[in-house]
Amino acid sequence: MGMIRFEFQLADPSPSKAQLFVEQLRHKALDLPFREVGEIIDVSGDDFNRLDPDDPNGVLLIQCVQYVQRARTHYWLTPTRVIAFHTFPDDGPQQVCFGLAAYPRAPGIDLGTWYWSSICNPQTVIVNLLDSAADLGILKEVREEEGLPDDWFDEVVS
Repeated sequence: MGMIRFEFQLADPSPSKAQLFVEQLRHKALDLPFREVGEIIDVSGDDFNRLDPDDPNGVLLIQCVQYVQRARTHYWLTPTRVIAFHTFPDDGPQQVCFGLAAYPRAPGIDLGTWYWSSICNPQTVIVNLLDSAADLGILKEVREEEGLPDDWFDEVVS
């Protein structure tokens, strides 16, 4: 199997509910054999515009910006708020991030109140955490991502 894309969605608009789900998911991650589980970050507003390229959460914050296509229009949708944490699985250099982000309403686009999407290698520790997300009720979908080489992440961060 190649890469997988997973999506989280929470319909409840309450930031405290989003915070609770991310805290519960991080707690599950701490019980799994990740090499590293980062602290939860909570970023909103102009903080996205002041990103330092050397920020340790830079990959996490870049990852939550969604590419949107509507008819012939393509654009990037920046979240209004992100509650998330990063992980490093036990092998390989790929950082995998988990969380929920709130997005502004856009014509013809419905990401839900809180949403997250990411692409990663389907390592056992990741799959186990996605099972926990399903138990929490925030896992919307997991699917195989077609057409990405196994080293896609190295090209993105270099």
